[in-house]
Amino acid sequence: MKNILKLLLSIVITTVVLVFVTGIVLGSIVLSTSVSFIVSIGIFVIVLLSVAVALIVAFGYSIKEILVSFRREVN
Repeated sequence: MKNILKLLLSIVITTVVLVFVTGIVLGSIVLSTSVSFIVSIGIFVIVLLSVAVALIVAFGYSIKEILVSFRREVN
């Protein structure tokens, strides 16, 4: 069970760091040129989608771990 909590904590920390870095990158892009605003929105959407996919994969993995550990305890 502790491994699952560590996994979820690392997922949350990774997500926060990714969002922070994305915000900094997008802020610098928007400040440098206003023309690339649409491009920066596109990059932002791509990064958000990749974060969402990573979260879904990690969450599915943690659910699988919970089921496996639960099955071990029952047996």
